[in-house]
Amino acid sequence: VLLKNANIQTNATFIIGSPDETEDEIMQTYDFIKKSRLDTVTVNALIPFPGTPIWEYALKKGLVSDDMDWSRINQTVISEVISAQRLNFILKKFRRLCLIKKLRALPNSPWLVEAPKIGFKRFIAKILR
Repeated sequence: VLLKNANIQTNATFIIGSPDETEDEIMQTYDFIKKSRLDTVTVNALIPFPGTPIWEYALKKGLVSDDMDWSRINQTVISEVISAQRLNFILKKFRRLCLIKKLRALPNSPWLVEAPKIGFKRFIAKILR
């Protein structure tokens, strides 16, 4: 609320799809984002990367390997309670919500507010040279 009152845009990133996260828990995150006053939101599925505890977890489960095809790492789903197909469906729902939030925030974006001023200043500077 303080940031919004100061006219500062708020942004957040969320990760979904941890091994034991249920669909209900994921949808609680969705509802939180939907009700929040966040301006922009990014949501990604949890991806195991080498050297992280989640990589070790996925390695033990046989979901990844040291000699795997790295172009498929983004398709690696480590959830034990949600199928890859279902998680991808849910992720698309999140991405639509993220897009709606971004479009709603666009008119108040500092980039749009400041761009004309910056352009005008550059125009004047060019003329005065």
